[in-house]
Amino acid sequence: MLRSLKIRMIVLTTHGILIALLGAALLYLRATMTNLFFDVVAVGLALLLSVAALILAGLADWMAAFGEGFRHFRRFTLYLLCGSGLLMAAVFLACYPYGSMPLLLLLAAAHASLFSISVFAFYFKARQRPGNRWLVVTSGMISLVFAITMVVLATRNDDLLAATVVGVYLCFVGSKLLFFAWSLHRTREAERTLTRESTDVHYVPPPIAVPGAATKS
Repeated sequence: MLRSLKIRMIVLTTHGILIALLGAALLYLRATMTNLFFDVVAVGLALLLSVAALILAGLADWMAAFGEGFRHFRRFTLYLLCGSGLLMAAVFLACYPYGSMPLLLLLAAAHASLFSISVFAFYFKARQRPGNRWLVVTSGMISLVFAITMVVLATRNDDLLAATVVGVYLCFVGSKLLFFAWSLHRTREAERTLTRESTDVHYVPPPIAVPGAATKS
């Protein structure tokens, strides 16, 4: 249990940092789009950074899969498939660089849509469970708004606005993943505390005999 929580926490932290850095880089590149030349260069750099982030995230998922091992086959398969999907997306972006910004928009919109669907499915399935469901549902609604916005922008030729929206969305996703990683860290620490308390053996030392002390009768 603790090992699985640690692996999930590492994966979420890695993905969160990579995605947040990619979002910040896109926002920075957006500020450099002052003419056609810099526009082309910025889009190319955004493509390269996206490919690099997808590769690193995919490798992180594969490492998590092998860390889980075949004993946890379900999680092993999930991490392996997610990592393969990320690497395939990286290869696709690298092989088809033309129209890269609309492609980035569509990939980000697909990610946002899948997250929204999973959030609403979780909400209706776990209605009676305690927890901050309102926070998860709010993030799902925000992701849905981003998805619709990015699909609309994919049909327009406005790289400046597209880079802004994708950058803001990636920063939002990175912050969300880091928050989930922090929540898992708290859960893991609570589990460790409970495990430690349940395995502790309270040892009561025997009384210490004082040399030369005599018992009065």
